[in-house]
Amino acid sequence: MYVSRYNIIMDVEGHTEKIIVNPLSQSMDVIDGEERDLINLLSGTGSFGSNTDREYLLERGYIYHSEEEEENLLQALIQKDDQEKYPCDFLLYPTFHCNFRCTYCFQEDLKKYSFISKKYVDKAFNAIETICGDLEISRPLLYLFGGEPLLKGKKAKEIIGYIIDTAGKKDYRTAIVSNGSNISYYADILRDSIEFIQVTVDGPKHIHDTRRVYANGKGTFDDISQGIQSIIDSDIKILIRINLDSQNIDFIPEFADFVYDSGWDKDNVTVFVGPYRDLLCRSYEYQLPEHVMLKKMFTYYEEYPQTKVIHLLAWPGADHILHFLQTRTLPQPRVSYCIANYGRFGFDADGFVYACGNAAGNKEYAIGRYYPEFTIDEEKASTWRKRRFVTMPECKSCALAPLCGGGCTLQSLLKSGGKDPFCPEILENLEVAVSHYFDEIVGD
Repeated sequence: MYVSRYNIIMDVEGHTEKIIVNPLSQSMDVIDGEERDLINLLSGTGSFGSNTDREYLLERGYIYHSEEEEENLLQALIQKDDQEKYPCDFLLYPTFHCNFRCTYCFQEDLKKYSFISKKYVDKAFNAIETICGDLEISRPLLYLFGGEPLLKGKKAKEIIGYIIDTAGKKDYRTAIVSNGSNISYYADILRDSIEFIQVTVDGPKHIHDTRRVYANGKGTFDDISQGIQSIIDSDIKILIRINLDSQNIDFIPEFADFVYDSGWDKDNVTVFVGPYRDLLCRSYEYQLPEHVMLKKMFTYYEEYPQTKVIHLLAWPGADHILHFLQTRTLPQPRVSYCIANYGRFGFDADGFVYACGNAAGNKEYAIGRYYPEFTIDEEKASTWRKRRFVTMPECKSCALAPLCGGGCTLQSLLKSGGKDPFCPEILENLEVAVSHYFDEIVGD
């Protein structure tokens, strides 16, 4: 018999039992903490005893008849991934200018081109049409990103209106990622035209206004709140993100009260926290380990029930357990880390194409051009596309690999020139989530 290399055995805080997860076979079970022989066996350090229920372990994918059997399962997963249609979306950056000077901005060093011109917009749409034809995509999702796409000014509003109108005529799904300060200014062209908008509000006013400020240092909380109110009664889905770190985490209960008091607890509004990540390795002073913040959020959920209005998104490892609680099944193994490894195309205002939204504007990481003509540099694109954990020796034998897919490509490029995988806090987040949700995992 062969023991799977993807078994993850975890202690459960406050319980004698342990949890075993195998992300490749999509299995999860509870193990009595006294069953040392079984625990050692599944950890790869023990041997089979006469009482071992081999059939159950085989069925769950914790053991195999041979190493080749697990390898065949892995190859079948890769083959399935090859055959599936690419997940694909598009980002259009009308400008990298921004009217904010956020304390943790990762785009502050980017060259700020003027607002995109109509002829560049037309070329971007031509490129999108070409890509959609090649990938057989009938109704693509187009994000307007920045910088800040919703800047005030006649030219900016005309161009944004033109982009949204053109996307609508082509039956695209359209979304916007904005700092939210000028939503009221654009409300007339947004209300019936876009599917959703994401805005960042970093906690109560007295905290937010120390972090997300205008160029003159003035706080932005009131303008953002007014903008949200101007569209909250529309059909637009509103995502309100909190970038969580040590500076604002203690004020989550207070902000939850504000959400209710402001009437933001509506069906079309989702308030969520995501961990602040130092995307460009700048050693941000308020950054906290993800699992520390996750554990504190769970504490809030228990001690301050109103905080459950604030959801958890983008917590690798914990997302695995949340998926199980919603569906009672574990998610498909993660072959690659994110959509940049499949089919994301970002278009900046200077004619360049990128695979990753966070790399946009840094021409070193461009994978092609869309102006004057659409071309993709296949060698540069291959750095991102189909970057899988099975292509990296350090990952292929790692039990966590089917959970993280090899980690963030951009972080790997920044830290090691792409040679080494970037390892997020998968195990730590998984352990925190398993401990918190143990009773729900076990069920009746």
